Amino acid sequence: MHSHEFETHGKLDKLKTDAFKFFLEAKLDSTATHLIKIINEASNELNRMELRSLIDRRFEDCNISLKNRMYDKLTGENNPDRVSPLTANKIIKKFFYVREVAMNKYGDTFDDIFSEPTFENNYQILNVVLFVTHIESNDMINACIEAFNEVNGAFMKIEDERKKRRD
Repeated sequence: MHSHEFETHGKLDKLKTDAFKFFLEAKLDSTATHLIKIINEASNELNRMELRSLIDRRFEDCNISLKNRMYDKLTGENNPDRVSPLTANKIIKKFFYVREVAMNKYGDTFDDIFSEPTFENNYQILNVVLFVTHIESNDMINACIEAFNEVNGAFMKIEDERKKRRD
């Protein structure tokens, strides 16, 4: 698992670091789950547009699943470090805003893959899609860091409130 520690106002922001680790784990888990679905559902009986549609649907499902999982984790009743729904939505929105540029880039790459005439069957196409997704997953780590840096202070406020409650 990728390790990154966040600071806010020059101090270690443990809540932000922990939320980032959960977020990253959830993203990778969601991606793996939906890639397995693509692999299991893809066949050579599908034409290229049907395969592309399947892949697009699964990646959309992946993003919806990730948004829901993140929201539930960030706002959950059993989470002593929970954030308000407004803060949770802000974090999630920021992440997907940062990711939008990359996702559009990879969407364009998928367009190129599916228009490439040299692929003889869907398994060759799927192999390239999986490789591109591997590269995208590496880029995603930096996007996560950027998104969490954009919400500077949100988690530190929660920690301050927790300390006040304990005192």
